[in-house]
Amino acid sequence: MFSFYALTVKPNKSTELAITEEEDDECLIHITGVSFGEKVNKNSRTVLVVKSDGREGAVCVLKESICEHTMVDLMLSVDSDTTFELKGSNVSPVVLTGYLQPMDSGDNSSDGPVDDEQLREYFKVQMDRPDEEIDEEEFQKWKEEMFSQEMDDSENMEMDEEEEEEEEIAPADRERLRQ
Repeated sequence: MFSFYALTVKPNKSTELAITEEEDDECLIHITGVSFGEKVNKNSRTVLVVKSDGREGAVCVLKESICEHTMVDLMLSVDSDTTFELKGSNVSPVVLTGYLQPMDSGDNSSDGPVDDEQLREYFKVQMDRPDEEIDEEEFQKWKEEMFSQEMDDSENMEMDEEEEEEEEIAPADRERLRQ
């Protein structure tokens, strides 16, 4: 179930990404907003830095009376080694807000990779034989045909895109390009 998430990051302190024990640890944390808290230091310029699994980067800069809130789009795993730090001048505390997003429920509705077992089940349904054993040779042939069709479709899409690009070129320009 989706639920609200908030985390306060204070100056001069590394803050770990965390959830409470009551919250589902099988979720993603989707941070969508960063804002100053109730108290903002005069002339504050606060840089939110994220360190996650060995990588580091500034996510946003907040400035007192100029930009005190900004939208972001950070998807972080609860299992990741993620910390937040504040840098800048006259740094003020910030509040990260967003929501907890449940992980994929395993219902196979995602667009992610499909394993052979999932393909076998799909094959049984397509062949209208959900309770029968499948012939391995027949399955392998079907699988090859299915994936070769996907490749053909993606190649056709690429060719269509190239044709569209050619159509956008003016005839005079097209003649110059051919020379």
